Amino acid sequence: RWIDKIDAWSSFVPDMVAADRLALDVEADGFHRYPERLSLIQMALPDGTVAIVDPLAVPELPELGQVLADPGRVKVLHAASYDLRAFLKDLGFVLRGLYDTSIAAQFVGLDRTGLASVLQAELGVELEKSKRLQRMDWSERPLPAPALAYAADDVAHLLELHATLRQRVADLDRTAWVDEECRRLEVVRLEPPLSSQEACLQLKGARDLDDRGRAVLHALFVFRDQEALRLGRPPYRVMGNETMLILAGDPSQRLDALPGIGRPFLGPRRKALLAALTQGRQDPPLRWPRRDGGSR
Repeated sequence: RWIDKIDAWSSFVPDMVAADRLALDVEADGFHRYPERLSLIQMALPDGTVAIVDPLAVPELPELGQVLADPGRVKVLHAASYDLRAFLKDLGFVLRGLYDTSIAAQFVGLDRTGLASVLQAELGVELEKSKRLQRMDWSERPLPAPALAYAADDVAHLLELHATLRQRVADLDRTAWVDEECRRLEVVRLEPPLSSQEACLQLKGARDLDDRGRAVLHALFVFRDQEALRLGRPPYRVMGNETMLILAGDPSQRLDALPGIGRPFLGPRRKALLAALTQGRQDPPLRWPRRDGGSR
């Protein structure tokens, strides 16, 4: 059931509220938009119904928030950490009654715990996971049929998988362990974002620069983030990390000769990019942080 109107949502709510178990997954558009948005919510009910909700078209979902917060109703997700953060960040919803099938798969000893691998091992179900669809722009409308099928597959078998894994965990006398980990995961909270200096130092290669180079890198990092927000485009699609590291190491490089910077990009932004390079040269050197000597 594709739900992109309030009347369609209202007709689905009684079925959702009546279900004692609910499988959930979400999709966002982070590969194509900045900042990213929650773009799909997939749900599966015990009667076999799979619903895909468009939160961009139906942003008010109070009944879902109430169901998610009810600890007496089991919510089955696979590798739920991102989903929980997305519900909290975009909708303000907390989730209780979590059963994470990825956690359960680890406790029964599976080496490969991605959803497709676990479904194959436990249920003999083979999912066709196209790499192209893994980076789909989930805010695109209308979504093509293969994308909708891909999204539906993420929840279609979760309730059956939950029943199978729950029994296997019980047979191993590890139910309390799985429950403990799921309760711990439920209380995940959003952390304040890193400062721009902390974030830029996490780029692979930042440690190899000298202090002046890291100051230039920081100025480029801030420039890229501002451009990404202005364009609504992920930072990596504004300027690649490799390009920033090359410029940080040698700010005198010819801009139009660098990889990842084309003339269409440089045209309207050359002046701002040059200003960022100048700013980086003038900023105080950015030292690599030293450990405080405490216990790791």
